[in-house]
Amino acid sequence: MDIICTRCGEPFDLDDLDWLAESKDATTEELRATFFRDGCESMLSNARKTCKRDRLSSVRFDLAELMGSDIDGYASLMEELGQWQ
Repeated sequence: MDIICTRCGEPFDLDDLDWLAESKDATTEELRATFFRDGCESMLSNARKTCKRDRLSSVRFDLAELMGSDIDGYASLMEELGQWQ
């Protein structure tokens, strides 16, 4: 399942967040908070793209904050809403 970047609206594989947590010796919760705050670019080591805010960034961020640690809930909500891209 994909989670939607709160900054740019790009999909990011939820399984990659778990894998990154293991490889960076961090918890999934820590990476989730970083992802929602700084966007998908913060998860990419080579930063091939620029993760820029768009007109829906603040709405996606508010929804992510509302869902709290329920990252699956956020992913499902964004899927139901058409991913707001």
